[in-house]
Amino acid sequence: MARRRGRIWRVIRNSPGIQISIYFFAFAVLTGVNTYVFHSYYPLLENKSLSWTESLLFVVESMTTVGYGDLLPFSHDITRLLAIQIMLSGVIMIFVVIPLLLAPFLTTLLAPAPPRRTPHHLSGHTVVMGYNELTSSVIDSLTISDHDIVIIEQDKAKALEIATHYRKRAYVIWGITPIPSRGQQHIL
Repeated sequence: MARRRGRIWRVIRNSPGIQISIYFFAFAVLTGVNTYVFHSYYPLLENKSLSWTESLLFVVESMTTVGYGDLLPFSHDITRLLAIQIMLSGVIMIFVVIPLLLAPFLTTLLAPAPPRRTPHHLSGHTVVMGYNELTSSVIDSLTISDHDIVIIEQDKAKALEIATHYRKRAYVIWGITPIPSRGQQHIL
């Protein structure tokens, strides 16, 4: 059982999509619970009737800190405390939990990554495997010619650096590309 829980936890931790789905589910449950509680206690405490949509509107306005005025002023302290609880839960959900879940997801999604292939089919190009001082000199010499250069680098950070340095003068591919055997064409 503990092994299964550990597996499920790893899946959740490694999947930003699942984490975001859980967050939105929790936010919907919290909104529903707050709406039910407010709809149940507001008429008892304030002696005013309230529809479900008015309760939901109040809860959403409070949780998102948009503001409201339709149901004010409150005459009972418990109603004020309930409104404060709804506001705090909304602030915590929106301004604390969202950045914790979305920041890693967006960082991964928006992080620059060098391509894994050339944008189009090339022929008559020169392929340089790896990047160091020697290949840097060779690439600088080849940029004078008028044919395409493809640089294949295994290290992601180094490939990003090379791509920035050579920009449109050479195609940079990140990854490991097998060297073709004799007589076999290698097309990138």
